[in-house]
Amino acid sequence: MIFLDQQWYDDPAREKQFHYLTTGQAVFETILYEKGILWFWERHLDRLQKSLQLFRADSRALDFKERIMSGLKRLPDPQSARIKLVVLAPFNSGPVKLGPEHLIVQIDSPALPETAKTEVALKTFPSPLNPRVPLAGYKTINYGHFYFAREQAARLGADDVLFLDPEGYLLESSIANIFAVKDGRIFTPPADGFILPGTVRGALIDYL
Repeated sequence: MIFLDQQWYDDPAREKQFHYLTTGQAVFETILYEKGILWFWERHLDRLQKSLQLFRADSRALDFKERIMSGLKRLPDPQSARIKLVVLAPFNSGPVKLGPEHLIVQIDSPALPETAKTEVALKTFPSPLNPRVPLAGYKTINYGHFYFAREQAARLGADDVLFLDPEGYLLESSIANIFAVKDGRIFTPPADGFILPGTVRGALIDYL
């Protein structure tokens, strides 16, 4: 049994979902929706599928986009939304066929606050990622170290954290990849296991 929302549940399916979430056995994508467009949808889907392949999870029975759009239709005239698509991916020894019980979709509308900062203050921290760890470079729900570092930076008056590798090179923030412009050239850290390669990062590299 599990205790949730001020009541007890004796539901094996819900208990299994809770187990996956509390043990980090899930991957996710955060997608921006604006006026009928799921931005960088193909890139998000490609990254999600690559993560699921690592866990030998077969998602062919799931229509991720249809599930997202059905949720958006429930909102009164959504102009923008921030969508978190979570797929529970059991770390089993054999292949797993995923079904609707493995899918969680969260929709926040509107997607962004009315006023957003154009400048941010960053505080440097050592990166919590290690390229020798098998899950490095995959977008799993194991994000606690990112949010903990971000909170530590906030206590020091910063908006976010800027992670460094063991040699002191810049990597990424807790929620975004970084770019630098010098002498007309654009630089970004390599996707070598110390960063999570973002969809916008990939689109910009392809464009350049």
